Amino acid sequence: MTRKILVVDDTRNVQVMISDFLSGQDFEVLMASDGREALDAVHHADPDLILLDIMMPTMDGYQFISQLRRESSIPVIMITARQQEADIIRGFDLGADDYITKPFRLREYWCACAPCCAAPARARRANRC
Repeated sequence: MTRKILVVDDTRNVQVMISDFLSGQDFEVLMASDGREALDAVHHADPDLILLDIMMPTMDGYQFISQLRRESSIPVIMITARQQEADIIRGFDLGADDYITKPFRLREYWCACAPCCAAPARARRANRC
């Protein structure tokens, strides 16, 4: 079964770069440009992992993860330009499983994704990554 990863970022070139990389790793990649689109994708596609930017229009990453954690334990890796300690702590406090700052290297990013993608979906949802 192909694993699904939802990329949530309002910057198209970031979406494409991550999507191209993940597609080459045999993942199905879903994309959303803001938190509202991402919630719709979660409800319709049930992704195995979410890669989440913070600064987006309509519903930002913090609002999205707050809503998501009320209904799901899908692993979330925040990928954002916000590098202040307070931003990182807030992300973890809201339920992020990991936090990567932009710019990032694809291998660094893959090291964060791989553990979440390796565990069987049912076990991951029960135990989180």
